[in-house]
Amino acid sequence: LTPDFRQYQMEEFYVLIRQLNFSYSDIYILPVWKRRWFLKKFMGDLEKERNKINQSAAKNIPSRNNSKRIFK
Repeated sequence: LTPDFRQYQMEEFYVLIRQLNFSYSDIYILPVWKRRWFLKKFMGDLEKERNKINQSAAKNIPSRNNSKRIFK
């Protein structure tokens, strides 16, 4: 395996351990396709949360067109 592949693999391990509370031994014995499935699912969940936050933030920003004019 190339050093670049090892780096990529260790980054996957890091995310699974840090964010999803997998153990190193659990990750190590997982087939690659399953490990990638968990990562893809996690990234999808993060994207959904980000979209919800952005939508709620957009609703809370007052529109300038709806503001009352003080000076006419």
